[in-house]
Amino acid sequence: MALAITNEGQYFVDGKEVSRGALEDELLAAINRERQKQAEKKSTEQEVTVVLNVDMKETTGTIVEYMKLSNKLGVRLILATDAP
Repeated sequence: MALAITNEGQYFVDGKEVSRGALEDELLAAINRERQKQAEKKSTEQEVTVVLNVDMKETTGTIVEYMKLSNKLGVRLILATDAP
Protein backbone atom coordinates (compact mmCIF):
# COMPACT_ATOMS: atom_id res chain seq x y z
CA MET A 1 0.00 0.00 0.00
CA ALA A 2 1.13 3.56 -0.58
CA LEU A 3 1.25 6.82 1.32
CA ALA A 4 2.17 9.84 -0.80
CA ILE A 5 2.86 13.37 0.39
CA THR A 6 3.12 16.10 -2.22
CA ASN A 7 5.15 19.29 -2.09
CA GLU A 8 1.85 21.15 -1.86
CA GLY A 9 0.94 19.37 1.38
CA GLN A 10 -1.57 16.92 -0.07
CA TYR A 11 -1.83 13.41 1.39
CA PHE A 12 -2.83 10.30 -0.52
CA VAL A 13 -3.48 6.81 0.85
CA ASP A 14 -3.51 4.27 -1.98
CA GLY A 15 -4.27 7.08 -4.42
CA LYS A 16 -7.18 8.51 -2.41
CA GLU A 17 -6.66 12.09 -1.21
CA VAL A 18 -7.18 12.51 2.52
CA SER A 19 -6.87 15.45 4.88
CA ARG A 20 -3.98 15.65 7.33
CA GLY A 21 -6.42 15.31 10.20
CA ALA A 22 -7.90 12.09 8.80
CA LEU A 23 -4.57 10.61 7.69
CA GLU A 24 -4.02 8.22 10.61
CA ASP A 25 -7.60 6.89 10.50
CA GLU A 26 -7.50 6.44 6.71
CA LEU A 27 -4.11 4.75 6.90
CA LEU A 28 -5.33 2.38 9.62
CA ALA A 29 -8.43 1.52 7.57
CA ALA A 30 -6.26 0.74 4.53
CA ILE A 31 -3.93 -1.37 6.68
CA ASN A 32 -6.87 -3.33 8.06
CA ARG A 33 -8.20 -3.92 4.53
CA GLU A 34 -4.78 -5.22 3.48
CA ARG A 35 -4.60 -7.51 6.51
CA GLN A 36 -8.08 -8.82 5.70
CA LYS A 37 -7.02 -9.56 2.11
CA GLN A 38 -3.98 -11.46 3.40
CA ALA A 39 -6.15 -13.46 5.80
CA GLU A 40 -8.64 -14.34 3.06
CA LYS A 41 -5.82 -15.55 0.81
CA LYS A 42 -4.30 -17.43 3.75
CA SER A 43 -1.09 -15.67 2.84
CA THR A 44 2.07 -16.60 4.69
CA GLU A 45 3.01 -12.89 4.52
CA GLN A 46 1.35 -11.29 7.53
CA GLU A 47 3.26 -8.01 7.61
CA VAL A 48 1.84 -4.97 5.85
CA THR A 49 4.29 -2.67 4.09
CA VAL A 50 3.60 1.00 3.46
CA VAL A 51 5.60 2.69 0.71
CA LEU A 52 6.11 6.35 1.61
CA ASN A 53 6.48 8.52 -1.48
CA VAL A 54 7.91 11.95 -0.71
CA ASP A 55 9.96 14.56 -2.49
CA MET A 56 13.71 14.32 -1.92
CA LYS A 57 13.59 17.82 -0.42
CA GLU A 58 11.33 16.68 2.41
CA THR A 59 12.80 17.21 5.87
CA THR A 60 14.14 14.36 7.94
CA GLY A 61 11.74 15.37 10.72
CA THR A 62 8.73 14.78 8.47
CA ILE A 63 10.01 11.38 7.42
CA VAL A 64 10.71 10.41 11.04
CA GLU A 65 7.14 11.46 11.92
CA TYR A 66 5.77 8.92 9.44
CA MET A 67 8.22 6.27 10.59
CA LYS A 68 6.85 6.71 14.11
CA LEU A 69 3.29 6.50 12.79
CA SER A 70 4.07 3.27 10.95
CA ASN A 71 5.51 1.80 14.15
CA LYS A 72 2.40 2.87 16.05
CA LEU A 73 0.18 1.17 13.46
CA GLY A 74 2.35 -1.96 13.39
CA VAL A 75 3.49 -1.84 9.77
CA ARG A 76 6.79 -1.78 7.93
CA LEU A 77 7.65 1.49 6.12
CA ILE A 78 9.73 1.81 2.99
CA LEU A 79 10.87 5.22 1.74
CA ALA A 80 10.58 5.88 -1.98
CA THR A 81 11.72 9.02 -3.76
CA ASP A 82 12.07 10.12 -7.35
CA ALA A 83 15.56 10.45 -8.74
CA PRO A 84 16.81 14.05 -8.92
